Amino acid sequence: MNHFDGLNEPQQQAVRTTDGPLLILAGPGSGKTRVITHRIAYLVHSCGVPPSEILAVTFTNKAAREMRGRLETLVGPGSAKAMTLSTFHSICARMLRHEADYLSRFGMNPKFSIYDTSDQERLVKHALKLVEISDLHFEAKKLPKTGEILERISWSKAQIWPYDRMQEEAKTDLDRLAARLRPHYDTLLRAQNAFDFDDLLLFGEHLLRSQPERLRFYQRRWRYIHVDEFQDCNLPQYRFMRWMAAGSEQAPGGLQHVCVVGDDDQLIYSWRGASVANIVRFEEDFPQRTLVLLEQNYRSTQTILDAAHCVVQANTDRKAKNLWTTNKGGERVWVQTFYDDREEAKAVAWEIRRLKERGVLTSWKEVAVLYRINAHSRSLEEHLRRLLIPYVVIGSKSFYERKEVKDVLAYLRLLYNPQDDQALLRIINEPSRKIGAVTLNKLQLWAGDQKRSLMEAISQIHYCPTLKAEPKQALRHFGALIEALLLEKTQVALPELFDAVLEKTGYLAELVERKQEEDIDRVGNVMELRRVAEECAAEAAVDEALELFLEQACLLGATESEQTGSHGTLAEENQDAVKLMTLHAAKGLEFPVVFIIGMNEGCIPHSRAWSAEELKEERRLAYVGFTRAMKRLYLYAANRRYVSGESRDTPTSRFLDDLLPHLIQG
Repeated sequence: MNHFDGLNEPQQQAVRTTDGPLLILAGPGSGKTRVITHRIAYLVHSCGVPPSEILAVTFTNKAAREMRGRLETLVGPGSAKAMTLSTFHSICARMLRHEADYLSRFGMNPKFSIYDTSDQERLVKHALKLVEISDLHFEAKKLPKTGEILERISWSKAQIWPYDRMQEEAKTDLDRLAARLRPHYDTLLRAQNAFDFDDLLLFGEHLLRSQPERLRFYQRRWRYIHVDEFQDCNLPQYRFMRWMAAGSEQAPGGLQHVCVVGDDDQLIYSWRGASVANIVRFEEDFPQRTLVLLEQNYRSTQTILDAAHCVVQANTDRKAKNLWTTNKGGERVWVQTFYDDREEAKAVAWEIRRLKERGVLTSWKEVAVLYRINAHSRSLEEHLRRLLIPYVVIGSKSFYERKEVKDVLAYLRLLYNPQDDQALLRIINEPSRKIGAVTLNKLQLWAGDQKRSLMEAISQIHYCPTLKAEPKQALRHFGALIEALLLEKTQVALPELFDAVLEKTGYLAELVERKQEEDIDRVGNVMELRRVAEECAAEAAVDEALELFLEQACLLGATESEQTGSHGTLAEENQDAVKLMTLHAAKGLEFPVVFIIGMNEGCIPHSRAWSAEELKEERRLAYVGFTRAMKRLYLYAANRRYVSGESRDTPTSRFLDDLLPHLIQG
């Protein structure tokens, strides 16, 4: 097959440049996924590279699935399956599960759990009980929310700061509290044989940095490395790539066949550690790199591209790019200001209805309405309902965040890792076993004194001096239930283990007996989760299926919805309905018609964008929003908006002032 069919000259250059480091700066809609997949196919078919030596890292599981689907068409299902196409978090988790000796240095083993945000928040609450914070002064003597503390801890890990550096960098009482809590929080994680998401990256990078022989092993395994959305890398992810490509002083000789693809104008995740400095770092670490610019856009009209450029060009530290398209001209951008946010929402709904009635739209799903702040969807939903316009809010609670799904997963997590105290605490009384908060508190205190996991403590519960006979008996019954399921785990395949959990715990029976409408939906969700278990059982060996299932569920549920905003489920995306979503969630998507509401100061740019760097990111976010539009772009603002329960004057966004007059109408 000809791997250059349909590719422009810069795209062909990127495909042909197979040896050494390659930096591809790819503007929005420039076909970067097509380039990556054709480059990988070229490596296999024309350069004779074994598929097993190819690693491609993306930032979402959805992107990895899309890439694998394209490669199955280009190189065949067998070759595509032999490649490693994964997210950073998944690849680090897989590596660490094969590094028992390394993990043992930290008192851990390969059967570790991966804690989601709710698990992490419970650990923070536990850690708060272990530290003295009386000298810190918070407003109204009220402690910060656990989510705020976790953000500070996560940020320090994204910077690869040790504990003392975190303390040195602390500027506020919240920073100082997070610095005090982090050692206790990490100790609790290790004691429960668990990692949080940041740890997966930290330990993966540390493994390569500190274990020369293991680094050489992985370098031999993956000789050709591809990193998509390179601008979104944080420091651990960047260093992971650098060790793999260039080696270290202890293990030099990385083959440097590394291809990174990104766009500094689309960096919108600095709050999680991403930095435009990565592109500078790459050019310094790989001075012999080849640079390819993908500037031809295949998505938008030239008018839309010019409007987006007007906003982002004010950022002085960006790489100069000149986006162009053969789709010259195009309808001018609609810019309108309304009395208040209700009139703004009403205008959006009526314009969508008008476009459909005039035949401009052939389906509702051709339209997306984007906003900076989630609350802005409320009034919009009201007016869409009034006009009987179907819509779906993308990025709402994901499948894996639903209570019944998390409950069943917690049972299976405990069977996989009996040290997982957070899983146990979630399901010990689901369904009710009359094990109350007082009993659990005494159990936790006694387990802590004995330096045992909760399951270990339950197995010795008759020795606990603080519990009476009745709660001891309830705990013994729970322990016997889990022991029976642990035995079952060694004898049956994953789908049968799933069924045993539902039956022996009584969880499914309780949902069925309630017969409420929401419980019927919950039963359906549990059955959908079983279908995922069946798929994992078909993909992996019997003794590996549970590991694959839990890892997939955890990383799908969190790295996409919590960290990137989630593109929504496949059913949501395919539904013939107007899509409502945040600007962050829209990244990577495209629509013929795009409305961006809230083009006001305090919204776009956000009120929290105080520094020059934060304002630059807001410009990049607007740029991403503009370039989601293929044919029509509407920018709406309101003179008054409801903020914190009161109506306030809201000036129009400074970004609208950047637009050249000949590009706009309205």
